[in-house]
Amino acid sequence: MTNLEEENTKQLYIDIWSITHGIASVLATNSCGFSDSEIENILKDTFWGFVDNLN
Repeated sequence: MTNLEEENTKQLYIDIWSITHGIASVLATNSCGFSDSEIENILKDTFWGFVDNLN
């Protein structure tokens, strides 16, 4: 799907985990009111941005 080398795949995992954790934290503390579609778009855009950067 991404055609990343193993090292870059590990970095992608760390990056996406960090973003996902951050979103979960602000949602859990009611610090923001992202909709499901906003979260989906943030994660998609972030994922593909990281993939482009790591390729």
